[in-house]
Amino acid sequence: MKTLLRLTGNLLGFLIISLGLVYAYFAIQPEGAESRPGMTTVQAAIPPQERDPNRLWCREHGLYEDECVLCHPELAAQAMKEPAVAGEVPPDAHGHAYEDGHDHGHVQTAEGLFCGEHNLPEALCGICQPQLAETLKPGESLKIRLRSLEAARKAEIQTAKPQTGVLSNERPFLCETAFNQNRFARIAPLTDGVIQNVRVDVGDLVKEGQILVEIASPEIAKAHNDYLKAIDQEKLKERVYQREKELAAKNISAKQDLHHAEAEYQIARTETQTARQQLITLGLTSEEVAQLGNTRTSPPRLLLRAPFAGTIVERGAVLGEAVKAGEPLFQLADLSTLWLELSIPEDQAAFARKGNRIMAEFTALPGLQVEGTIDWISPQVGRDTRMIKARAVIPNEEGILKTGLFGRIHLVEEDQAEQRIVPQEAVQRVDGKPFVFVRQDDDLFDLRHVRLGGQSGGRVEILEGVSPADEVVTAGSFTLKSEFLKSRFGAGCAHD
Repeated sequence: MKTLLRLTGNLLGFLIISLGLVYAYFAIQPEGAESRPGMTTVQAAIPPQERDPNRLWCREHGLYEDECVLCHPELAAQAMKEPAVAGEVPPDAHGHAYEDGHDHGHVQTAEGLFCGEHNLPEALCGICQPQLAETLKPGESLKIRLRSLEAARKAEIQTAKPQTGVLSNERPFLCETAFNQNRFARIAPLTDGVIQNVRVDVGDLVKEGQILVEIASPEIAKAHNDYLKAIDQEKLKERVYQREKELAAKNISAKQDLHHAEAEYQIARTETQTARQQLITLGLTSEEVAQLGNTRTSPPRLLLRAPFAGTIVERGAVLGEAVKAGEPLFQLADLSTLWLELSIPEDQAAFARKGNRIMAEFTALPGLQVEGTIDWISPQVGRDTRMIKARAVIPNEEGILKTGLFGRIHLVEEDQAEQRIVPQEAVQRVDGKPFVFVRQDDDLFDLRHVRLGGQSGGRVEILEGVSPADEVVTAGSFTLKSEFLKSRFGAGCAHD
């Protein structure tokens, strides 16, 4: 019986409020005003380009917030005492539907529109103005007030101040050893030929410039002859030029003959330099080219040399075998350093930076720890693996490490600036942006936009947005996020 009486009372109350709103609406409707579908006021909505940017706009009713009687019934009561002036700009607001006779309680004050329901300035009320969240910069916030202290208690909200420190990476990264490609060479001839002599074998340590193989090559023989011919031609043109120079000094020959002889001499010199450079390109040293010019005899062979000191790690040269230009005969590597190819999970990317020191361990070599430095990090995340490729350089002076070893690395802690650290469940995302809730009162919280750093072990760094004194919500943050998101579905200002 009591329930029936309570329902009857609620229904009568709803009818009384509805009749009051209808009366208020017609009380401010001027004579002759034309009514069109979708209009709830005396004028059509003001075009966006003509709206006052300093006043809030009601998207639902197409009016300024401080003039909308449907969102603000208290304005209707004032209108009955002070009739509207004909031609006055109609009201406007924030776009919340008027539900079940619920009074939003928004009041225009000297500081701007005030939300009486949530006891907050309208421009800071996250429940009334949820669209403002996407405009917040790190450190800026909106206010979220719960319906009552009892609602806050039932949400079982817990808070804690951020910890101060440096978040260490607790997860190792996988790695694999490889040749240092900056100290690695595939050695191949630049011309065709036949291998006459192989001077080194796999595993040999070689010095820079050491001869690795001798190749008989017709092209080398031709290059020798071209160089010797160029030398002879240069000497001939030089003698002609000197003779014309002497005759011109005695006024015996014309200057035109002198100029012609000089030009031909310069051309001959250029051809000699070209032939000399061709021999050096094919593998001869400057000393060998000079010896060829002096002795005019040299075996027509191509000599392949080591470009740097290292170890022969692969051999393809066989005595008597015909080879083609560009076909690799040896692989040479400097094994004093190796590369570590790293695979970093995308959620650990914030920990790995170029220049970081790392400590590597290998299952096949228990007890061995090798320190190195990250010198490259890929700008891409693997589409299938969701891993980021990176590379570190490690020493291998004793040659213990081999390529192809699998291992794990840990980052060596550096002197880093201390950050604010909170539990990972404290961070909620809205439209892809990270937010935390900061307690201001028992039923009032800031929805604070933050900038994140690394995360590990269920904790995350806050690079910007919170201070050591802030009470960050560590449990119940999803409940507060749900309360905030309800306003996006038209339920933000409605009682349950």
